Amino acid sequence: MAILSTGPIANNPSSGQRHTRQVTVKIDNRSSSNSATVLIRGYYLDGSRKLYVLETQNVLPNAVITRNFYANFDGFEFVFEIQGAAEEDVQISVWGKNAAGQVVAAHRLLSSELLGADLGPTGPAGPQGATGPQGEQGVAGARGATGPQGATGPGGVTGPRGSTGPQGPTGPRGATGPQGATGPAGSSIPISLNRIYVANGGSNTVSVIDGFSNNVITTVPVGDSPIGVGVNPPTNSIYVANFDSGTVSVINGFSNSIATTIPVGINPYGVGVNPVTNSIYVTNLGDDTVSVINGLSNSVIATVPVGGTPQGVAVNPLMNRTYVVNSGTVSVIDGFSNSVIAEISVGNNPEEVGVNPATNRIYVTNRNSGDVSVIDGFSNSVIATVPVRIFPAGVGVNPATNRIYVANFGSGTVSVIDGFTNSVIATVSAGINPEGVGVNALTNGIYIANYFSGNISVISGNSNAVIATFPVGDFPRGVSVNP
Repeated sequence: MAILSTGPIANNPSSGQRHTRQVTVKIDNRSSSNSATVLIRGYYLDGSRKLYVLETQNVLPNAVITRNFYANFDGFEFVFEIQGAAEEDVQISVWGKNAAGQVVAAHRLLSSELLGADLGPTGPAGPQGATGPQGEQGVAGARGATGPQGATGPGGVTGPRGSTGPQGPTGPRGATGPQGATGPAGSSIPISLNRIYVANGGSNTVSVIDGFSNNVITTVPVGDSPIGVGVNPPTNSIYVANFDSGTVSVINGFSNSIATTIPVGINPYGVGVNPVTNSIYVTNLGDDTVSVINGLSNSVIATVPVGGTPQGVAVNPLMNRTYVVNSGTVSVIDGFSNSVIAEISVGNNPEEVGVNPATNRIYVTNRNSGDVSVIDGFSNSVIATVPVRIFPAGVGVNPATNRIYVANFGSGTVSVIDGFTNSVIATVSAGINPEGVGVNALTNGIYIANYFSGNISVISGNSNAVIATFPVGDFPRGVSVNP
């Protein structure tokens, strides 16, 4: 693996204007036969180093890819990780542009050696720490079987029954009392907790939203660069993948405080939850694995190798299957054995995945293809491809209505797909660079995280219209709902 970086780039304003407003990245694969994968990470520097760009590009033989990124910051830096058979044949250039789109500077790249990536051999392990306190006593075992019943003794002699006396006369009926006040009518819809959790990658926080008032009721500090977030409704636990910390923060939904922090793999990205088995699946983009967490013990019980640079993950609890998006495929993990049982080819640069347990259909957004692959969960095959808008990213599913919602990062819109016809039935305008999608099936509310707007658009699934917009933290990405 090769690592390149622009190094920190100063971009302070001059006469009220910054020199560079936009960064253009060109990736050139000079191999005629081999492909490579390039992981792009962009950071803005304002006293701390904050991740604001994270994407993977699959560079085919003889291909040239151009990407444009927002860079109107006082300081920024881009880092590139190159992997694959064509690693030595990939060339990258980075150019600064002004507000008019004119080239103003070329930014040189530094190798991994100059960045200090070659850290030398690992020193010997330190002594083992003291053993922690003993855990709480486990639950009592099952009660043993009841022994056989003893023999019944002989019955005594029944005495004679006395004669029945005459029935007395019925007394007069009392007056009816006044009727009490009528109580309030019960709800005609299921009770909804309606809490929404948004991972703010630039603020290192999670915003907790009341879905009834659309207000942020609290903000919970987590690890560095949180991206994915998942909820287990039966336990009211929220799991947050901290990309730069290599950990998962577990939030107690009753107290909105951190219950524990779990070490996982390198660069954890997505979070999927199986509420039936209380298992949590975390994709580790940096080491091509999935960490399986037991929600009872909050510990990693298995590590599953998958495809390259895994990102999105979703679970079908009815089938106990987990779907992981890799660089060009979807890995299917069996929840009983925690092993990969199938690999499904999808579109170009797949990013996120959503599942409809009611129909056993899986929906994968293909960022560079501009479409969604529809997978049949019984046959593990693609049965339809639905065109959407530019750079589809997050996807959410409402099983109650069989509607699928796709955030189009490049066009500022959300595509609404009818799951019966596999066609787009509406396109809804959202904020700048919408990325994350969360769905409340009980209220039919859809929550869209707008990455560069720093806010949430709330879409009514009944009208396919935005009914509220409110701010959260910097660079919101992952969204999950406790209905």
